[in-house]
Amino acid sequence: MRLLWRMAQRYYDARHRRAMRVADQSAADADWFKSQSERFFQRIKGARKL
Repeated sequence: MRLLWRMAQRYYDARHRRAMRVADQSAADADWFKSQSERFFQRIKGARKL
């Protein structure tokens, strides 16, 4: 489970850094990327229970 979380974090962190490099984005966008990774992890946790 921790491995999946780490993968999700790495994936969204990389996406976030790439987006920041391409265009000057606001802190709100940074928060959006963070919340995406949280949501992704919740989905994984929910799927594992089924």
